[in-house]
Amino acid sequence: YMREEHNMVKNVNTLTSDYIQLINNKQLNKEYRDCLKELINNIIANNPENIETILLYGGIVRDSKVFNEWSDIDIVVVFKDITKRSAVDLAKVIQQLETRYSIRIDLTQISLKELTDERLARCCFNSEIINALSARENVSIVVFGNVPSVSFTPEQEKQAAILYIMNTLALFRRYLIEVLYRDNVEEHVKADLKRIIRWVFSIIRASLRLFDIYTHPYEYSLPFVKQIFPEVDTSLLLQLIRIRKNISTVDNISELVQEIEIFIEEYVALSLRRYIDEIKKNK
Repeated sequence: YMREEHNMVKNVNTLTSDYIQLINNKQLNKEYRDCLKELINNIIANNPENIETILLYGGIVRDSKVFNEWSDIDIVVVFKDITKRSAVDLAKVIQQLETRYSIRIDLTQISLKELTDERLARCCFNSEIINALSARENVSIVVFGNVPSVSFTPEQEKQAAILYIMNTLALFRRYLIEVLYRDNVEEHVKADLKRIIRWVFSIIRASLRLFDIYTHPYEYSLPFVKQIFPEVDTSLLLQLIRIRKNISTVDNISELVQEIEIFIEEYVALSLRRYIDEIKKNK
């Protein structure tokens, strides 16, 4: 790892102060900080002339803390030419780090031309990525480089939110059949449940954007769910928030997942119908 350390020194002046402050924050989990540092350092070292910017987003930026065994590393890398980056090298680096630190790395790769060509920028990104690229407060920080100037209309953001909701719902449906209900290993099932809980609150956050509410997930979103959808029973959501703090409180995961499935199917249908009704009302 001498090469990594050498490049860390070499690149320290191009890394942003926000990022340096974050990785030096001793209140954060050391394994998370070490994993993040190695990841960023490797990406820069392997693509020295091909990175426009790197963004960090998600819970670590929102909460300024790490939930052990829950917090992912969510990053966006904008490559100047995505065809010149090595997907093989990226796969190896991420696999090694995920294995060593037991932290999931969620990497979004974007080509600079997708951002600078208006015809592509309007259709390439879901609401989560738009939020990160827009550098909204407590949503994302720039790690390296400069974010290209990019803007999205409210209508584009809402279409992106719908795309995100439907893609996540489709992923959830497949995951139940292809993964969760086939796995009998308790630790695997708990990991599956964590992923599903993240998806539930990601869908909720995206649905609220349809009504111009840009909030964070989990407990932050509940008052707005009650405001926009007063008929929704949020007791299951409160239970999922408690589980996020202590997963050992779950007695029957299979039964809980069935409750989640019913809730999320009904919630998505309700939120999209409500959104369409609002559009018709305002015409």
